Amino acid sequence: MEERNREKKLRLAAADRLPGCYPRGTYRQDMVYTFYQYKDFQAVWDRGRYHIQDELADRMEADGQISEEQKRRYERCVHAFVSNPAQYDFWPVEQIYAAIHEIRRQVFGERALEEERDRRTERGDVWKIRRQEAKNKRGGIDQSRKKQKLLEHTRSVLFILSEPEWLSQMKEDIRNSFSMGIEVYILFSPHPGKLLPSQTWLESRLLQSLPETRRGERTTKPSAGAMRFLPHEDGGLGLNLDGIGWEETLQGRIDQGRAAVFVYGEDGFLHCRKLLADAVIHGTPSGYFTKAMTNQMDEDSPCVVYVPKGFDITEYVKLTEKTVVSYWQMARLWEDCGEGIYEKSVEEWYREYPQYFLNIYESGACCPEAAKNYPIQVCPKSPASSAFCRNPSGEGLREWYRLREEAVGRYLNRQEGFAYTCVYFDREGQRREIPWCSKEQQSGVLVQGVRTSRTDRILAVRWNGEEALRQQLQREKNRLQIFSNFLFFMTPKLANLYNELRRERPFEQIVYRQEHLDYMRCQEGGKRMETFPLYQKACLAATEDGEILFFRFRLGGGQAEAGGCLFRWSEQDVDADNSASAVQIFTPYRSRMETGAEAAQYRMLVGKGRINLVLIQNRIVCIRDGEVLMPGLGVVLSLNRPCGEAFLHTADLAGLGQGYYDAKGLTMQICLERPKGVEERKWRQVRWAYGGGMLLIDGGKSIFEKGGEMAELEKEGWLSPLSCQTQETGIHRPARHPRTAVGLTENGDFFVLVFSGRTLLSAGADYREMCEAAFRLYPDVRYLMNVDGGGSSVLGMTVNGSFMELSYPATSMKSCAGMVRPVCSLLCLE
Repeated sequence: MEERNREKKLRLAAADRLPGCYPRGTYRQDMVYTFYQYKDFQAVWDRGRYHIQDELADRMEADGQISEEQKRRYERCVHAFVSNPAQYDFWPVEQIYAAIHEIRRQVFGERALEEERDRRTERGDVWKIRRQEAKNKRGGIDQSRKKQKLLEHTRSVLFILSEPEWLSQMKEDIRNSFSMGIEVYILFSPHPGKLLPSQTWLESRLLQSLPETRRGERTTKPSAGAMRFLPHEDGGLGLNLDGIGWEETLQGRIDQGRAAVFVYGEDGFLHCRKLLADAVIHGTPSGYFTKAMTNQMDEDSPCVVYVPKGFDITEYVKLTEKTVVSYWQMARLWEDCGEGIYEKSVEEWYREYPQYFLNIYESGACCPEAAKNYPIQVCPKSPASSAFCRNPSGEGLREWYRLREEAVGRYLNRQEGFAYTCVYFDREGQRREIPWCSKEQQSGVLVQGVRTSRTDRILAVRWNGEEALRQQLQREKNRLQIFSNFLFFMTPKLANLYNELRRERPFEQIVYRQEHLDYMRCQEGGKRMETFPLYQKACLAATEDGEILFFRFRLGGGQAEAGGCLFRWSEQDVDADNSASAVQIFTPYRSRMETGAEAAQYRMLVGKGRINLVLIQNRIVCIRDGEVLMPGLGVVLSLNRPCGEAFLHTADLAGLGQGYYDAKGLTMQICLERPKGVEERKWRQVRWAYGGGMLLIDGGKSIFEKGGEMAELEKEGWLSPLSCQTQETGIHRPARHPRTAVGLTENGDFFVLVFSGRTLLSAGADYREMCEAAFRLYPDVRYLMNVDGGGSSVLGMTVNGSFMELSYPATSMKSCAGMVRPVCSLLCLE
């Protein structure tokens, strides 16, 4: 009998529950460059190799728990593991992480990992402080009251510690359980060094948690027998709720509905699915998957989350499709509507509480959209929504999305000077009904746009990168603002390529900053800031009197000041080999004739025999007496010897060796001659201008007329190898992707069009389709400029102080499908 019970496992999960959460193959195409990212581990593909980042291994090396050689050996083993990623497409998140941890266990040894577990436990007090501080923050989910209510109706609790930082919280809950007469069960791993702790480790740290009991005149402390320890076979998943040893009393409590599961650590969000008992998770969502489940993409706050029996969050958070419901919505519904919400289905929530899903990625301590005075109201009880009320299945959700879009359209089209559009074009360019909630891949594209005559209220907004994008957009409480993403920006991947090409030139390398690429003219700190146009790409500018200008900007003459010296040059000094000129400017447009070169390895040396300043934006990142590598995202200001030596002397720069000088964080004040084709009067009135776009319609004519698109792209510089070094994907290739375009009509109205893509609903558009759609929607279009696309494409608005997506952005490593990702610049229509 005992032998049979040892083989028997606890029935804690539903029979149809599949092991593992998200198989890698379900999201890998949307996150092209990332092999895997979860908790403290990340592997990102970058031009021929994986970059491994393991915070746990780094910490263990810094603390002296492992040697440098062990760390190097571990990295070699991990590289070997990820070298054939396709073989892991059917592996779920949990299995990949468990396999990586097993490599740690084999290389670092069980003892070192146990010591690290102790150190993480000591850091738990810091986490407790963070949890307390998080209660005062905007984010986080705290269902502690729900946890207490659950304990009041529970006879047994199974405790699982997956992250030792949460030990003090688990101790507190165990003490509380004992005081309420609740049976305590604790899961352990029979093997040291695993993700779950051993029974010996747990016993030594939990005995002090047991309350004293009084027997006659004596007060005694119970033994560890008061806690019942259950062995666990991880099944290659790290935590495996199907692999828990048999315990008859606990099984009886589960079957009676009188048991609960408490998990401490981020793993709980992945594993608490379709359980036969209610669960509570204490964890800080830090990985992409758990942030999506909890709707905490913009936060890093500890959470207390209740998971009702039988619920599976992965059915509603698909990652590559728009979230249907997250734990945040569930918590807000419970707070506002009470216990009864857990007796209803998700579609009943949509029917009875539609406002809670109007802004699906909003987070915080409340749901502002649920207020009765919120200006956008979805009303499924109206006559127009009778189909919604009759259909408690997928048809009902489709009707809700239709009603939401109608409500948004009514609100925006009431605004003076604004016209909102939302249409669906099939593969042939014909309008079709929008196939909301599609379960099969559609070949059409969802296009949403805003046209406005209020061009005096168009702003270009730079994101500072120091706070979550949503929080920055939600400052104005009483103003409607419509936002779209804008132009291309620096990414870590592009910065890595830049520095890799300068491996032997460390003084020419850069520190990564998320900033705009190409030309910019704006106000900063009350002063005008101007940078260099790098190619001959399209620009957008707004004047003081509200006129919008489209033009291409090729660098001409100008002047700049740095280190007390003034430099002037003419158009003839740009990209010209004229060693007699005191000042020359070399731009990456210089490489435009070498379109057949391999961009990833392309190098161009400039400034031989001269003193050269490498500039990115208005920063001097490198100064050298001698040749420098031409940057694809900056220019080289090159001085002849008399001019250069005078500059070095006046600026008093220290030498660094090999001809390099310390730039000391020098910046340059730049003032350029106006671009050709723009009147002097209008240029003087420009309040902001940004360049680096792609002009698709110029003067009412598409670049695709008579097959001239490649010539136009070459003229702008997109095909040059240095431009390609600033593109994570080949921007010029005519593939269907999410896209954003801005344009101007013949009467001077400005418009933004966003083409959603990479979802089942919408396949995206290529450049030709963008032009065709623009002409269909606005026959009087005069200019159309393609701006940043892919995961950056978004159309959204702030209403009553909260930001809401209108379009359906694609997945990125910092956002799930349907959610705005961090971008460097936005267009704002007030």
